[in-house]
Amino acid sequence: MTSKEIVKRAIHFENPPRIPYNYDSNRTPVTGKNYGDDFIWCFLDPAPGFNGKNADGDRVDEWGNVWKSMGETFGEPICFAYKGLKTYAHKPLPDFLNPLRYQSMRQTAEENNGEKYLLGMLPHGIFQVMIELFGFEDFMLQIAGNTDEFQAFASKLCGDCIAIIRKMAECGMDGVILIEDMGLQDRMMISPQMWRDIYVPLYTRMFAAAHECGLEVFSHTCGYILDILDLYVQCGLDVIQLDQQDNMGLETLSERFRGKVCFFCPLDIQTTVNFSRKEIFDRCGQMVRLLSTEKGGFMAKTYPQPDALHITHEYMQNLADGFAMASFCRCTAPIPEDVSVQFAPQKLVLKVGETVRIRPADTVYQDIVWKTDDVNGDVIEIEDSFLKAAGAGKANAVIIPDAHSKAAYAFSVEVLEQKKRQEFQLALNYEEVRLDLHSLYDLPLYVRAGYYTEPSDSGIISWKSLHPSVAAVDDCGRVRPVSAGEATIAAVHEDFPENPLFCKVTVYENCGCGKFYYVSPSGSDHNPGTEREPFRTVQKARDTIRTLNSLPDGGVTVILEDGEYPQDEPILFTPQDSGTEKAPIVYRARRSGKAVITGGKAITGWKKAGHVEGLAPAAQGKVYAADVEKGWRFHDLYVNGERQQNSRCHNTDAWRSWPAFYGRVQTERCSAEKGLCVEFEEGELDGLEGSTDAEIILLPTQYWNIIAELRDIDSAGKTAFLRSKIPAFVRKYDFNRDAMGGTGEGWYNILNTLKYLDEPGEWCIDSKAGKVYYWPKNEGTIHQDKIVAPKPYELIRLQGDGVENGFQRLVEYLTFDGIAFQYTDRISEDQIPEGRLVRNAENPDAAVYFDGTAHCRLINSSISHSGSFAVTVSHYAQHNEILHNQLKDLGSGGVQFLGYGVGTVDVNHHNIVQYNSVGGMGRAPYQHAPGFGIFGSGENTIAYNHIVGAPYAGISIVGTYFKDVDPANPNQFACPDAYGNSAHQYNIRFEDFADLPDDAFDGDGCCFSVGTLAEKYQHSGNNVIEYNILDDYSQSMDDGGGLYSWCAGMGNTFAYNVLKEQLQGARTWIFRLYMDDNAVGATLEKNLCTGCFSETIDKSQLHPPFFNRWGLGEKDSNMTAAYPEKPGGYDELRRKILDVVGRFAGGFFSCEGE
Repeated sequence: MTSKEIVKRAIHFENPPRIPYNYDSNRTPVTGKNYGDDFIWCFLDPAPGFNGKNADGDRVDEWGNVWKSMGETFGEPICFAYKGLKTYAHKPLPDFLNPLRYQSMRQTAEENNGEKYLLGMLPHGIFQVMIELFGFEDFMLQIAGNTDEFQAFASKLCGDCIAIIRKMAECGMDGVILIEDMGLQDRMMISPQMWRDIYVPLYTRMFAAAHECGLEVFSHTCGYILDILDLYVQCGLDVIQLDQQDNMGLETLSERFRGKVCFFCPLDIQTTVNFSRKEIFDRCGQMVRLLSTEKGGFMAKTYPQPDALHITHEYMQNLADGFAMASFCRCTAPIPEDVSVQFAPQKLVLKVGETVRIRPADTVYQDIVWKTDDVNGDVIEIEDSFLKAAGAGKANAVIIPDAHSKAAYAFSVEVLEQKKRQEFQLALNYEEVRLDLHSLYDLPLYVRAGYYTEPSDSGIISWKSLHPSVAAVDDCGRVRPVSAGEATIAAVHEDFPENPLFCKVTVYENCGCGKFYYVSPSGSDHNPGTEREPFRTVQKARDTIRTLNSLPDGGVTVILEDGEYPQDEPILFTPQDSGTEKAPIVYRARRSGKAVITGGKAITGWKKAGHVEGLAPAAQGKVYAADVEKGWRFHDLYVNGERQQNSRCHNTDAWRSWPAFYGRVQTERCSAEKGLCVEFEEGELDGLEGSTDAEIILLPTQYWNIIAELRDIDSAGKTAFLRSKIPAFVRKYDFNRDAMGGTGEGWYNILNTLKYLDEPGEWCIDSKAGKVYYWPKNEGTIHQDKIVAPKPYELIRLQGDGVENGFQRLVEYLTFDGIAFQYTDRISEDQIPEGRLVRNAENPDAAVYFDGTAHCRLINSSISHSGSFAVTVSHYAQHNEILHNQLKDLGSGGVQFLGYGVGTVDVNHHNIVQYNSVGGMGRAPYQHAPGFGIFGSGENTIAYNHIVGAPYAGISIVGTYFKDVDPANPNQFACPDAYGNSAHQYNIRFEDFADLPDDAFDGDGCCFSVGTLAEKYQHSGNNVIEYNILDDYSQSMDDGGGLYSWCAGMGNTFAYNVLKEQLQGARTWIFRLYMDDNAVGATLEKNLCTGCFSETIDKSQLHPPFFNRWGLGEKDSNMTAAYPEKPGGYDELRRKILDVVGRFAGGFFSCEGE
């Protein structure tokens, strides 16, 4: 629909798709900015030879008036052309009909081609021009004392206007506007009766002529005109243009003229110039609600001389945004409707609380009389001409226009219940955001209503971009940058149309990269880093960038050529290695996946070991040995990229078949120095005395495991000490009896001893001797096989400031693109640094580690053969992106977000994880690990990812048990490590609560309640998990599921995810959707599952009113079917996810285990 069509529909109340606006045409520039326009104002060309100046340089008009103006204002005449009414008989009117004066008008119409609304401005009217010709005092004398002559002159002016109107119609104008300032601040310039007598016939004649030509009639007028506006409209006025409204009252204008004439207005130029953005938005909404109808009747504009009123660009932009938002909301805003009983249906249907004004059409009645059978006002309340729907029910009413009328109009009223709603505080996940024009994804916006986050495809939220040429938004709230500039995205919740929300979006575009460096495995760090003479190491490129005095426009890109870049230690990036928004620093593989940063160290020189003391008899003569650096204790061995099995006591992953420690903890020998003392079965420890490398996989419970060091082995006494700083024991120095059907807890399997090296593919390390032993699967190729062990625990670390330094310096605007990261070890659990948050048996290390970062990205890359997680995003982390990566063969999980523990430090949020594939998890084996895990981190988006083969939960959001946040008895229920320490499971920041009053702790004893903790201090809330594919979760651990939450923050949303599992046999507590202890305020919407364990669980029922929402309607929308059957829409939703990833990222990388 063209601008012209939109304007015409607004004028004639014919349902325009939006409010028309006029912000640029007929306006002097403000800092060269434009804000949009549906209009083109057109003016007569100057008279040939007329220059508008007198001999003194003053401005002179064609009538002969001399004008005084200040700045860009119109000013006022100081010397008047006419001296009494006799003058006009001797002085001809200016020649406004000269065809030469219409050339520009015709040209504009031809170029416009019907697109915009052409508004021709009449060079004079019949009221204001007379004041300009005579001066106000003489004008008043003439109108009062020479009525006949005055009317004759006014009639002559009217005839001239009609002739001009016809000429403008011939030129292709759509409407005409006359400028008639007829009011003072609080009253008319002349009496309403005099105005009626003189001007009504003339305006009626003029407006009829315009209508005959097919033109709409606009009139600008300033001042108070309430006394004559109804008559002005009756003359045929289509549009009233008011720069001032407050002096007459918006409510009064609405009551008397809404729906009768189209309003064309800016905000009141006398009262709103200093308004804030919020005040401007509120006033725009008020004007549209009061002056327009749902069918139209309002058009927005700005004042044509902004500098004269000190109107700024910011004000102009806010005004344009405010009216655009009001336009967006007008169909849902609560606008009182006038009902003409003459044409009203016999049955009026209202909702409770709605008010309508009932009045007979086209007639003015003074004393309306009502009669109704609802005598108590239970259904309808009547006062004057207003009818209010008081309560649900039916009633009949009769309206008698006045006491003397014989007419009576009867109708029935049905009042329906309003949709019940809870009053929520509304918020967007972003109030302001900056987007790269070439972003790899559409930014997801979400609305929070109270403690719920609305799913994107719920239909509950209406979205609109007020500047779609800069940033577009779809029906799901995803924002796509279109061009550089600023835009406002508006959101309206269907239950709260009166409270629109706004996100300011700044789209920026970087120029091309300003400088390149090159790195190659065949290069040298003595080279200059050019393409022909590249560096050898990434570290050299990093250090060279540090020496630059400033970053060039477009930033710096380091190109990594094909080949391997071996690392013994992590490559460290600190705040001095940061880029900026306009100058990012990018480390990019020339060919994606071909530049490999590796922590793998080749092990060569393999020789058959012969007889080895302590080696399992089955392996004697079959094991090869190689020398390694003494003291190097690695935990994985890879042959041609395949992780080999560390020697183990029980050659099975079926942990329920392993022995258990229940009842065999020697509590009296456990200590904070030596660890947990346990008793083994007869013979298990024989031959293991003195070992410094033995480990033990231990499941303190059925849903997680640790890999503790085994020390102080006493085979005769059948005891050893377990040493681990991972808090995993459900009871201090003890194990629970399994209440879920087993024989006990504490299942275990001894690792890394020669005694248990008894199968092909197994290996063990003797770090003290510097020997590694391996029984090859294929002995014939061992000298050709690539056999490596991992050296570092991390490959790259981005390390910014922490809380102790106030996060003053962060690592920012670093990108790693297309790089393959391979081979990292895991830290031995007894060597985990003090103070590190460890969580639940999920080794905190990662191949790529972000700590103290913002706007950093890992994209199009792969991470494989890790000893723990692929990626950890820790402590301060905002606006980071993990996009389109392949994460496979992982010792632990895929990506984990670890903010600070419970407290007031909330700095890990607003990160994006999309288009990633994750597979082959828990290989260390850390099997409590999820594909994506969140602790102490909120408002992240995890969407459009593919997770295959999770040993426990597919996606997990967890927090801190509320009773542990008790300053008087801290961590009382937290899991201790092998030394009895429990603080580092949660790293609760008790120091943040030191100044809180006692009554702030509103739970049992001295802790917070579940609701208070979740809302204020958990920080793991308002995460959105949607459009993910989860295949084959809970492959090993029990008491878990596909989508899992425990003790998390409020407002997490799990929606539109596709789940599949094919588990067989007896399993315990496997749920597709698992809202575990104290997981409250979550939304679960349209998650579709096919599986053998299809139940769900929701423990929020224990914590009213913070219930989880299972679907947005009255029924649970999350559907399941018994595998291999599928619920309705399953294939379609899966295909939709694949299509989106294909469109934005070229499809998923393959997942290991598919």
